[in-house]
Amino acid sequence: MGAEEALLSAYVHVGVCREHQFLKGGSAVSDLQETLGAVIRRERRARGRTMRRLAGDASVSTVYLGEIERGKKYPSAVVLEQLARALGLEPADVLALVADELRERARPKITRAVGFQVRPQVTVTRLLQQGEPRMALVA
Repeated sequence: MGAEEALLSAYVHVGVCREHQFLKGGSAVSDLQETLGAVIRRERRARGRTMRRLAGDASVSTVYLGEIERGKKYPSAVVLEQLARALGLEPADVLALVADELRERARPKITRAVGFQVRPQVTVTRLLQQGEPRMALVA
């Protein structure tokens, strides 16, 4: 048994979910890195922003932003905050979007069976999208 097989066996033994096992040479960290990049790209495109403009607003190079969006680089906390603010989001919002995306990937695909109803998973983002009243702090 090689070192990688032993490590994989240890992960399975302690009950770590399949998403966090080493699959095809990847790891949970690379999944997080790729998902974060995909979320930033999706939010940038949704706002009709070019990479050059977002990179300028966030004070990072266009090359570095491209590497982040492709999941090749993981931004520091400071860069993540700058990107979030340049997108008009709070860093917590970006992290919530990443968490929702990771949960969606980890959830098994469910098919509808006769007589059974599939209930959607409740997340913070979905609750906010359903029109629950938002609370604001007033200074």
